[in-house]
Amino acid sequence: MTARVIVLDAKPLSTEDVAEIARRNARLVLGEEAMRRIRASRALIEHLTQLGKPLYGVTTGLGACVDTPLAQADLIAFQHSVPLSHSMGAGPSLPTEAVRALMVARICGMAAGGTGTSEGVVLGLLAALNAGVHPVIPSWGSVGAADLAPLGHLARALRGDGESEYQGRIMPSAEALKLAGLEPLDLREKDGHAIIVANSTRATPLGEWRSTKLSAKKRVVACEKANSATVKPAVSGPDSNTVRI
Repeated sequence: MTARVIVLDAKPLSTEDVAEIARRNARLVLGEEAMRRIRASRALIEHLTQLGKPLYGVTTGLGACVDTPLAQADLIAFQHSVPLSHSMGAGPSLPTEAVRALMVARICGMAAGGTGTSEGVVLGLLAALNAGVHPVIPSWGSVGAADLAPLGHLARALRGDGESEYQGRIMPSAEALKLAGLEPLDLREKDGHAIIVANSTRATPLGEWRSTKLSAKKRVVACEKANSATVKPAVSGPDSNTVRI
């Protein structure tokens, strides 16, 4: 039986689309509008990088190192270090369908045009999903800022480090990629940061029931935190949320 093909383009995927890919191995392809957004956001990152001005996670460090500038010669190496420094999850591995849903959510976020991820990395993630290369991702370690640990393991595996599941077997990721005929991700400026800074684990529809139960309490806590930190309301507006995952 031929797998269903689902196209991600101008409109976001439905919950049913994501479940079809995650649970029944439907293939995901990117349409023209999605590719246009990816290329446009990437062109902006490359332009800003060339200006040499501070750009968080691109020409500067992350977190407490936001004021630490990166040397031009270190920009690529820094992006490769980001998944390594954040892949510190623990506990039992996520089930395959959850990993696939996570990969879909991250591709959707990149295709929305707000991440600046290089085209090769987006297509590499897509190719791994469709080939059935599933990074081994520990289920414990997500934090409020983003799903740094799970996505760190995702990025690490797809650059050929760590472990992945392929055709029912757990093996070194480099071996899984080779067997699938894929190359490790070639991370460029911002790519490592762009992969991990998202809420893709919690954004998947497979966790929808739990999210619904917690959403009311989470909204109260988020509002209190934002109010105490004098956060501008615009950061939670519809334009921001559209490209956040």
